[in-house]
Amino acid sequence: MNAMQHAIPASSSAPAVQSRRIKTTPANTLTVYAAFLLRSGARTAAIWTACAAAYLVALTFSFHQIAPALTTTEYPLGLTRAFHIDEMQSINGFLSAEVFSFIPLVLAIYPIVLMANALAGAEERGQLDMLLGTPLSRADLAIAKAASSLIPTAAMLLAIASFGWLGGVISGEHISVSTIYGATLALGPFMAFFGGVTLVFSALTHRFATAMGLGVGVLLAMYALDMIARITERNAFGWFSAFHYYGSPMLDGVDWAGAVGMSVAAIILAALAVILFQRRDIYS
Repeated sequence: MNAMQHAIPASSSAPAVQSRRIKTTPANTLTVYAAFLLRSGARTAAIWTACAAAYLVALTFSFHQIAPALTTTEYPLGLTRAFHIDEMQSINGFLSAEVFSFIPLVLAIYPIVLMANALAGAEERGQLDMLLGTPLSRADLAIAKAASSLIPTAAMLLAIASFGWLGGVISGEHISVSTIYGATLALGPFMAFFGGVTLVFSALTHRFATAMGLGVGVLLAMYALDMIARITERNAFGWFSAFHYYGSPMLDGVDWAGAVGMSVAAIILAALAVILFQRRDIYS
C-alpha cells in the first residue's frame, strides 16, 4: 500500500512536466529565434552604420574644399547629367553626387549578405537541420530571417541620417531635416528589394557564394542600366532598375511611388522565397 502511495505522486507529476513542454509553440519559438537574430546581428549593423555615417559626415565637412574643384573641372555631358555635377555648388547637390549616388550601391550589400546567409549559408554550414528540429517550420524560418533584417536596417538608416544632419549643423551647412532623413530613409525599400531578390536565390541554391553572387550580379546590372539611362537620356533602361525608382531624393525629393513599389516587390519576393524554400530538398 505504501509502495502504491509513493508511486501515485510520481506518476501524477509526469503529466505536469509534459504540459509545460507542450506550451512551447511555433509562435514562441519564432519570437525567441527572431530576437536571437537581432542580437547576433547588432554588431554587424553597428559597423555598417559607423562606416556609412563617417563617410557622409566627412563629405559634409569637406564640401567647401572639394566642390569648387569639381564644379570648375570639365566633364563629359553624360557624366555631368548622370551625377548632377552642375548642381554641386549647393550642399544638397554635392551630397547627392558624392554620397547618395554611391551609397545605395554599397548599403545594398548589407541585406544581400544577410539574405544569402539566411538559407543557403545556414544550409552550407549544416545549421538548418538543427533549426528545423525545433517547432519552427520552414516558412517561419524564412520569415524570421527576412523580418529580423528590417529593424537593424531601419535603425541603421535613422542613425546615418541623424549623423548627417548633425554634421551639417556642426560644419555650418544648411541641410534640411526632411531632405536628409527622406533621402536616407528612402534607402529602406531599396535595400529591402535587394534583400528580397537575394532571399529568392538563397531559397533556390545550396551555397552562400552562389546566392550572394547572384544578388550582387542583379545589383550591378541594375546600377549599369541606371547609368546608361542617365548618360544617354533613355529612360526605358532605367525602368528595369531599382536605382531609377530611388532617384535623386537630395535634389528632387523622395519618389514615393517608387518607394511603395519597391516595398511591395520586396514583400512579393519574400513570399516567393518562402514557397520555393518549402518545396526543395535540404542537403546536410
